[in-house]
Amino acid sequence: MNKTPIIFTLLLSACLTLYAQGNRKQSAELWVDAHASGGGDGSAGKPFNTIQQAALVAVAGDTIHVLPGIYRERVMPERGGEPGRPIIYQSELLHGAVVKGSDVWSPPWRNDGGGIFSGELSDAFFTDNGYVDCGNPYRIAYYWDQKRQRPPYPFAKVVWTLGQVFADGRPLKETSSKNELAATSQAWWFDPAENRIDVNLGGKSPQDQQIEITTRRGVFRPQKKGLGYIEVRGFVFEHCANQLPGNFWGHPANAQSGMVGTRGGHHWVIADNIIRYAKGIGLTFGTSGGMGIFDNESPAQADPAGGVVGFDRITGNIFEFNGAIGAMGYDTRGVEVSSNLFVGNNVLLNTSYETGGLKTHMAYDLRVEGNWFVDNDCEGVWLDNTWKNCRVTRNIFLGNRGKNLFFEMDDNDSSTAARVWDNIFLPGRPLLKPASTQPYQPWEAWSVGIYGHDASGVHIDHNLFAGEGYGLYFRKMDERKGGAAKLDVSDNIFAGEKLIALCLPISNPPIVESNLVDGNSYPASRCPFVATGWSISKARVDQSSVEKIEELTGADGGEPARFGDPKHPPFGYYLSFDQWRRVMDFDWHSSTPQIGCDFDRTRWELDLMLPENIRLAQSGNEEKTETDFFGRPFLNGYSVGPFAGCAPGTNSIQLPVPHFDGMFVKSPSNENGAVQNRQSALLFIKQ
Repeated sequence: MNKTPIIFTLLLSACLTLYAQGNRKQSAELWVDAHASGGGDGSAGKPFNTIQQAALVAVAGDTIHVLPGIYRERVMPERGGEPGRPIIYQSELLHGAVVKGSDVWSPPWRNDGGGIFSGELSDAFFTDNGYVDCGNPYRIAYYWDQKRQRPPYPFAKVVWTLGQVFADGRPLKETSSKNELAATSQAWWFDPAENRIDVNLGGKSPQDQQIEITTRRGVFRPQKKGLGYIEVRGFVFEHCANQLPGNFWGHPANAQSGMVGTRGGHHWVIADNIIRYAKGIGLTFGTSGGMGIFDNESPAQADPAGGVVGFDRITGNIFEFNGAIGAMGYDTRGVEVSSNLFVGNNVLLNTSYETGGLKTHMAYDLRVEGNWFVDNDCEGVWLDNTWKNCRVTRNIFLGNRGKNLFFEMDDNDSSTAARVWDNIFLPGRPLLKPASTQPYQPWEAWSVGIYGHDASGVHIDHNLFAGEGYGLYFRKMDERKGGAAKLDVSDNIFAGEKLIALCLPISNPPIVESNLVDGNSYPASRCPFVATGWSISKARVDQSSVEKIEELTGADGGEPARFGDPKHPPFGYYLSFDQWRRVMDFDWHSSTPQIGCDFDRTRWELDLMLPENIRLAQSGNEEKTETDFFGRPFLNGYSVGPFAGCAPGTNSIQLPVPHFDGMFVKSPSNENGAVQNRQSALLFIKQ
């Protein structure tokens, strides 16, 4: 491994640190311009030409003003700010400063025939190289969980790297062999034997296009852990060669490491940025995902002590088209994720675990509010292994694959329960099926509004579930902490004739106990409920549960409950409303009115058709929701669903549309920093 760039950086850091601490006043205004000549001092008249130069001298209270342009570097803040005196990194034009983990690549091109051109790599190209494996991402295998055979869709296996290649700003598709490349236009392949990148541009020469390759594994991420009070505002961060964090708890090389990351920091503000085209994760907040010294950067550093990491505010950002995950957090306290757009993430179509628009582990007091989770090829939000006192409210979920909101592995009582209220769950899409997975559990192919396994202690109220698949689905799966207990589900609307409103296991203490479901409005379809034992598979349902369901559903002499066809969902005993009440012994104040729900995606307008009996008595929910999705108070008692003031008949509701700089998001289009409108994620989600 070439250590020269690291040694030079450390020496430069030491010199500039002395300068920062002893040779200038506090609370400075520092300026950066990508088009400036070298030798600037950071003043407005003589700006630095890299953000890193400013990062090395900035101290508490400083603001770093970054002018429009393209910055090809990894920014590594040297120090943090102080309470009331943060260090602020500010793009002077919203989305005008673009920080890239790629470089323009123009090698001597060799025409290999068949429309394929190739160029030789040089290790000198890779300066972000302080890692436990190596700095050259094309020499590192992309992780896809070969042990459990969960490759990216639709492949049976892949031979990918951490690298990425872009042609005139468009990402090219990575292939696993030269034969696959020959059959795939707008694609590339790394030939390890010859140390060359081969490209297929559909017959066009790469000399006629700007080719960029990812050369850095981070773009804005400190090397030092635990820095606090840093604000990052208004940038575009794109192109990064980082890893999917599969099995991160056992492999330091797979540690959670975002294109943008806080590295165990605290009190960061990450606002109004576009974070896109990371190979693995767009943003990481919290620690890297292990216990003690666990790091993919070298030399390894211990994570900060527990309880001090977090308290970040992540707001107003667009997380789009990242390879696996938009944003990921580990072992954090008090983080706010609000008013962000998560769209098109898991663009590599991973079927391996650890994907999501937003994915967390060990989250305490997390608040997820007012976000849009749209068309992600993965879960919208996945809260995994501990989610104490977390709150999910006023979000819109639309077009995500599989589970829109996923709770996994925690056991909470009322004092630490998660709370989900005033959210809108619109139609999703089926999960991607791993090509090698046989047999495939049929329920997995369906969309689910809220799903949980090994997850106890969730309060769910005043939400709207519309579409088909499952509205709510909880089960016990493994011998881990948490079951399917202490669930409080009330005052929700479930709309859709093809929607299975609830799929829950029957009481079976201590795995399933203390559940309360009441005051909801369900579809008027014949069997909108599914009852199971502690697991989804009939082979794993305890016999006492089977006998109890069959006995209680046949008590009225009517048609007995039927177990669903194992080849098609729903999978379990699916029940009428009366049968459901007898089996579960709750839902006595709920009803099954005829509710209609239509959503016009082009206008983001929701029509909710309500009958006369939609207004219900107060349910038994322990916590009382006082305001609706728009912040309006619920008057005269409780109303079901997330909208106050609805009346019988058709209620047309204009949902908020993500608004980032008008109808377009602005970003530079070329090396000289000229700015033009580009088609934004806003237009993408209105298709």
